[in-house]
Amino acid sequence: MRTILNIFSSISIVILLLPAKVLPQQIDKSGANHTSIKLIARATSDSVVLRWAPTSPGGWFIANTVGYRVERFMMEEGKDITSNGYKPITQEPIKPMQLEAWMKYAGVNNKFSAIAAQALYGKSFIPSPLKSDSLINLRNAADELTNRYSFALFAADNDLITANALGLRFVDREVIPNCRYIYRVMLVEATKAMTFDTAYIMVETQPAKALTSPVGFNYRSGDGSIQLLWPNALNSEYIGYYLYRSDDGGKTFYAKNQMPIVHAQSANQVASENILYIDTATVNYKVYSYRLVGVTPFGELSAPAEIKAFSRDLTPPAAPILKKTVQIASGKIKLSWDYKSQPADLKGFVISQSDNANNGYRFITNKPLSKNTREYVVDMGDDFEAYFMVASVDTAGNLGFSLPILATLSETPAPKAPQDVKGKIDKNGYVTLTWKPVNSKNITGYRIYRSNDPSHEFIAVNGLIHPDTVFIDSISLNTLSKNIFYRVAAVNSRYQYSELSPILKLRRPDSNPPAPAVINDVTVTEKSVTLHWHCSPSIDVAIQRLYRRTDNDSQWVVIDSLKPGINKYVDFKVVPKTTYYYTIASVDSSGNVSKMANAVSARPYDTGKREPVKQLTAQYDRQSKSVTLKWQYPGITATSYWFVVYRANGDKGFVELKGLKPDILEFTDTSPLKGSNTYGIVVMTSDGGQSEMVVQKVVVPD
Repeated sequence: MRTILNIFSSISIVILLLPAKVLPQQIDKSGANHTSIKLIARATSDSVVLRWAPTSPGGWFIANTVGYRVERFMMEEGKDITSNGYKPITQEPIKPMQLEAWMKYAGVNNKFSAIAAQALYGKSFIPSPLKSDSLINLRNAADELTNRYSFALFAADNDLITANALGLRFVDREVIPNCRYIYRVMLVEATKAMTFDTAYIMVETQPAKALTSPVGFNYRSGDGSIQLLWPNALNSEYIGYYLYRSDDGGKTFYAKNQMPIVHAQSANQVASENILYIDTATVNYKVYSYRLVGVTPFGELSAPAEIKAFSRDLTPPAAPILKKTVQIASGKIKLSWDYKSQPADLKGFVISQSDNANNGYRFITNKPLSKNTREYVVDMGDDFEAYFMVASVDTAGNLGFSLPILATLSETPAPKAPQDVKGKIDKNGYVTLTWKPVNSKNITGYRIYRSNDPSHEFIAVNGLIHPDTVFIDSISLNTLSKNIFYRVAAVNSRYQYSELSPILKLRRPDSNPPAPAVINDVTVTEKSVTLHWHCSPSIDVAIQRLYRRTDNDSQWVVIDSLKPGINKYVDFKVVPKTTYYYTIASVDSSGNVSKMANAVSARPYDTGKREPVKQLTAQYDRQSKSVTLKWQYPGITATSYWFVVYRANGDKGFVELKGLKPDILEFTDTSPLKGSNTYGIVVMTSDGGQSEMVVQKVVVPD
């Protein structure tokens, strides 16, 4: 016992700083006289490891006295799960070992076993204050029991020997591979002091997967220290970690912690993303090798995750003392500084600039100036004031910044003229102007100028400086000046004006429609209508729209849009004997539409000629003594039609043989006359038209 107490006393200070990682717990809302047993398991093909624990300190204390019973149910197809099917797999209740047996089982060098033994068998474990009326004593007794409970479960999580000794672990080796089992853990007998739930878990005996290395193991370099960190959420299968370090390039490793590193977090804290360990015994820029090993609730150790890390110099050198700036030319100032210190690792100096004393600084030197430099000339461009800082930089990249100083130019260049000025005028006379902003930090706004003639002086629209790059103006449209012209100037905070922008020309909208055109001639053929007209005399006509309709149309339809000046149009999309009406509207560049031109009518005439048949063939068949005619008719007519077949023998005239429907393109003369026969086909239409006759000769032998 003395040996155990001595081991525990040497590490108890460390343990008190760490919250115990126990089995998964839930908040018990059923009252102080009820508790649950939480059960987890790890199955392989030949064994099942069970780990459990009560979820409250009082329940743990009572269960240690009564003991646990473990039962197993083997799941089989067609077998119902009933209470009678569970079989005990332990003959005696599972309880914590007695101290002497514990010491022989665990040995004197097992630190976790020493912690658990002290928590379970240490002096004053059954606190007499439980019978006292003192509230302070009652609270102290409760705190002591909670600490003993937490220490014991923490030790059981990290060492299987300790878990066995505490009666919180059992290994079932009488299992069959590839089978499913249900285990339940309960108290051997009910108690009046507290009621307990029964814990259940189902497992399948299959080969266990190997434990993977902890993921996300990384580091951050400090000055004389290294911060080692890894994500807590991505390594939830581990309850603690051992960290090892090698100083000889990975040849030998030694442990950095005797007790597992756990995720230290109280119930009131927000969950942190990473677990952090700081190694403070490092030499800057020396490379160290680290290994991180995870510990499961079953006391198993994972494969190690390995990284290499180093600490570095993070101490900045002494800061320079910046002197008052001097303007040496237009737009240029000279910075100078004192630097009495001369550290061995000084690399040089860098210059930074901002328009704000407190933030927004940017480096204006591409690389550090030499360590002997004490002045630097800055071209401020079109800025007339800026804040500057000089920083000393060492070989590790650390910066020591001077206090900022304001540099103001006495003479500053005027801003650049605005570019890409654009605009438009709506039908009400409102002008919208836009332009690209001038790229200068000290621009306060713009002045807008206009004129009715580009050769005249441009007058400011108003006496204000406009702060935006969009401007709305209002102009009169009732004027003889068709165009209006604009220019824009930029103004900086010193009220310096840029040159005027290039001239923008805008055309005033025209609300007067152009004069109408006059159609003066119409000619027709059987296939077309030709129109001639006098164009609108207005000079701003942009397009001519030609309209057409028939007696069956309720509205005019645009059949073409013509350029200004065109005064002739031929309409080929016409049908004979149909009356068409035509008119023209002229549209100017402002979208104003003239009145319709005088409407004219035209009626293409019908010549009566129709499309003849094509590819007519005539062939005599000696066996049937008949003549077969075949033809094609690709023509399309607006009226119905049919085919008429004729025959002439010798010098005699044609005689009609047959009239055929339009879908018949073949005819057989079964009684041809002997000698020379001429066959002809004519297309006839219902409106009185007909085609030319297409003929084909064939000789019928005697």
